[in-house]
Amino acid sequence: MPPENKPTPAEITTCRDFLTAAIAEMPRLCAIVALGRIAHETVVVANGARRSQLPFGHGRTHSLGAAKLFDSYHCSRYNTNTGVLTPQMFRDVFAQVREHLGAKRRLGLSEDRAFVIAGAHLAAREDAVLLDPLEGFLKGLL
Repeated sequence: MPPENKPTPAEITTCRDFLTAAIAEMPRLCAIVALGRIAHETVVVANGARRSQLPFGHGRTHSLGAAKLFDSYHCSRYNTNTGVLTPQMFRDVFAQVREHLGAKRRLGLSEDRAFVIAGAHLAAREDAVLLDPLEGFLKGLL
């Protein structure tokens, strides 16, 4: 576990560089889900915006060019055990994402992409970017 259960600034910078490149490779990206403040801030900075312009908040959405950023508290054991993040709160964020993707499909954008990151860690898939430990759960939500 990282110190204070958070990545170091150097790790965040390294991951942000990878994230910037990954986003650039997905021209049809239309939804990004940030799991936690660190993920949110990493996405914001990777897109050239200032953190103060797009503040993090669970359930908030932000426009980032063609993509929309959806914020959720991180689904860490601490957040779920203390009730900071409940299963319904998590489902509600992904309901917003589903609604957004559905609207895009109705407009004829059938090859849209969703991108999910937690902290500053991510992994690629053809249709969506999902983290392995959450993959089964998230597949059902998207």
